[in-house]
Amino acid sequence: MMFKRLLGPAMAMVAAAVLVGSVGAGAARTPGDAPFEFFVDVPADEVFRTQRTAVAVATGGGALLLAAAFAFYGWLVVRVTRPIRDLTSAVRRVGAGEPAARLPAELLALQATVFRYSQAVEVVSRATDKLIGAVKQTLGTQV
Repeated sequence: MMFKRLLGPAMAMVAAAVLVGSVGAGAARTPGDAPFEFFVDVPADEVFRTQRTAVAVATGGGALLLAAAFAFYGWLVVRVTRPIRDLTSAVRRVGAGEPAARLPAELLALQATVFRYSQAVEVVSRATDKLIGAVKQTLGTQV
């Protein structure tokens, strides 16, 4: 498949050099405005080979990046959700009264921390109640 381009003399030499690697076109005198016009015959396969290669590389690279992104996403989902699923399963087994169910060490550490904080909150709450009672008593006796 061949195509013909009608260009001015300077552009035809540049186009021929770019498209086929050398100026292989002939010049002919024509009655038009320009003294010379070049007709360049270049096979379509020659012109579009680089374009097809670039499109193929971009498509292949994009597909590889997309596959890598999906693989990373899958790995991340498994990595994040596995401990949560394990913990949920252990809590359900304990809640069901299964005697052999064992809680993970992380859950036991979390339970101990929550217990310590609840004790601290209880101590602060009692102290606050005593302070409020003392303030009420002092204000009641002064009035």
